[in-house]
Amino acid sequence: MGAAFYPLLDPPIDDYDPSTEMSGKALSQASDLLEQWSKELGVPDIWAFYSESHAESFATIGEEMPEDMEEVEIEWSDPQDGIRSIDAWLQRLGTEKAKTIEFRDKDGNRESVDAERLKQDLLAFKDVLLEAQEHGSKFRLRIDI
Repeated sequence: MGAAFYPLLDPPIDDYDPSTEMSGKALSQASDLLEQWSKELGVPDIWAFYSESHAESFATIGEEMPEDMEEVEIEWSDPQDGIRSIDAWLQRLGTEKAKTIEFRDKDGNRESVDAERLKQDLLAFKDVLLEAQEHGSKFRLRIDI
């Protein structure tokens, strides 16, 4: 199935679940590409918006957080910062002519992502952030494995 990014909002918006508004799989698949583009474009990368407590991380893998481990504070981001990155990524994506974008990950391995799926994820993510902005919520990304 593969990993997927999904957003959480603080405060949550009544009757609105942002995690169901986007797939997040193409974002996860293209995270190294988005990181490269962010450096090129001078905007925060996808990982700047990721924040998870140790307890959440351990729960994801089905384990309890060790009692002697110090918890980390969750960091929330301003939707406008995310929108600025997404707009830059969409503009950069528009310069790609291929249906499948090939790139190298951090380890130098060849990777690829479907350009249309990435565009759909980015537009859906932007819609979530516009909704968050309208309601005065901050956001963070988590990963579903």
